[in-house]
Amino acid sequence: MLNLYTSVELNERECKILQINRHKSGLRVSRALVIPFPATTAGMGEAVQAKASAIKEALKAHKVKIPYAVLLIPKHLATVRYVTLPSSDDDEISSMARFEAERHIPFNAERHVISYHVMKREGIGGSQVLVAAVDSPVVEEHLEILTAAGIAPEVADVTSLALFNAFVFTRPQGLEEQTCALVNIGLLTTEICIVSRGMLFFTRSTSLGTARLIDDLNREHVLSPALCTAEINQIDMLEPERFFGSRRCGPGVGDSTGGGHEAPSDATDARLTNDDPHFHTEANVRNATSPGEKPGKDIQRKGEHPCVKTLREWSSKLLTEVKRTYTFAKREFECPPINEVFVSGEGTAFKNMLEYMQVNMGITVHALQGFAQLEMEPECGLTDAQNLARFCIPLGGAIRELNDQALRVNVLPIRYVKQRARVQKKRSVITIGVLVLVILALSIVYVAEQVGKRRQLYEWYTAQINTMEPRVKALEDKQTKLRIIQSYIHDKRSALAILDEISRFDFVPNRVAITDFTYKKGEELEIEGHALEIKELNVFKERLEKTDFFEDVFIKQRPRYQLPHGRPWVVKFDLICSFRKKQGSSR
Repeated sequence: MLNLYTSVELNERECKILQINRHKSGLRVSRALVIPFPATTAGMGEAVQAKASAIKEALKAHKVKIPYAVLLIPKHLATVRYVTLPSSDDDEISSMARFEAERHIPFNAERHVISYHVMKREGIGGSQVLVAAVDSPVVEEHLEILTAAGIAPEVADVTSLALFNAFVFTRPQGLEEQTCALVNIGLLTTEICIVSRGMLFFTRSTSLGTARLIDDLNREHVLSPALCTAEINQIDMLEPERFFGSRRCGPGVGDSTGGGHEAPSDATDARLTNDDPHFHTEANVRNATSPGEKPGKDIQRKGEHPCVKTLREWSSKLLTEVKRTYTFAKREFECPPINEVFVSGEGTAFKNMLEYMQVNMGITVHALQGFAQLEMEPECGLTDAQNLARFCIPLGGAIRELNDQALRVNVLPIRYVKQRARVQKKRSVITIGVLVLVILALSIVYVAEQVGKRRQLYEWYTAQINTMEPRVKALEDKQTKLRIIQSYIHDKRSALAILDEISRFDFVPNRVAITDFTYKKGEELEIEGHALEIKELNVFKERLEKTDFFEDVFIKQRPRYQLPHGRPWVVKFDLICSFRKKQGSSR
């Protein structure tokens, strides 16, 4: 299962990378990078390599690995439309979505990558679909930068849709009852989304970015010292004179310390006119008028710094673009009145920016709290609210796969997808081949090692056998002797047992004497001796037959002879005694 999600947002000046890690305890922001691009006047090819090198070096310096990436295409390079299609079938919706998108593409419609997301199916009433289209060369330029940096995106999305996804992720409850405006004041552009009934109805992008404002101020007024983007958090949108009072303009621009300057004839007030009931502007605009002046009076007050006038014009255009976006959504989609405005991006760094917009629009304005539900790892780089606001769009790209309510489109070119599939297939084949070779090599090494160990064991055992062989033979001889001895000791028909039984006869040895005793184990017993009379010999024979040892007792001979030294005559005998067969033996 994938646990690390990365979004990459590119523009002409910088790249933002946000990584979210899925843990058992929840979602964590593991890394947030802003990678500035070096300024270059070289051709497109060198510029691409310069941007790719900057990204690659930053990833290496921060030890960032990107297994899954979502590329975010700026809204001003894409076409996004909300349409209602008369079908609920996916195949029909696909063809209808392309046809509908081509209606809004001014040129080269055939080379545009078109994707769509079904927001709602209404059965016979059709489907409410969001269609996105981007020109292939635009996507390919971004892909060329990321590919050269070692990043292979799985998805290409649009920044305004990512902004909506971030908003849905932070406010899942009550979306269906309210109409909201999402305003992301970025570095180069401002993106505006109108959300109603839980759906994204309309989105626009304007060129009103904070970096462009800074460039205009430095170029038109030749400020000394020059104004930089990092200083905008010191500019109070309600009282900008406090900041610009210390900055001097270049020669011929105007005196920043005094003297009135007539405003250009096309200058506009920083607040919206009260001609739309959905934008309530009864409140006075604090930085646009002074006490006693009528709201909207087109003058520049005496002693006012020229930069304040430029800032006022910029902010007025910003509010006008928000109103214009809503007016179009109201006309085309019957959008209800806006209840709240949520602001994000670099523009939130202006001091009192939210209060300024709320005063001039008459609508509640909030900061988009995109990261409220996320944990922050210490090394992620998001340390303050301004940094969090800058990453709301990358947040929407990173969590699109983790939120069921998110809009999901993919404008990757088919050629890139097929090429990537071929590369992945080739890589898989190479990986499998390498693994097979590694397994074979390890198997060979293992078998060789086992054979070596077996050979060593064989040689050791052979040496031990040769060393122990004499001792083994000696032990075997002793075991044989021991078995023989034990057989005689434990044999109930042993010679000792027979002699012990014969010694108990009362006529032995007084009347019957034994002179020779030949014992053949298991076969027969031969007894030689002499008896005083044949009668004693017969008694001896009968007594032997009555024992449990013998089956038959045969008198081989019985001659008479005289014992030496004048002793009496005796009967010499030779008895052959056959042992009884053991019970169960067939022989």
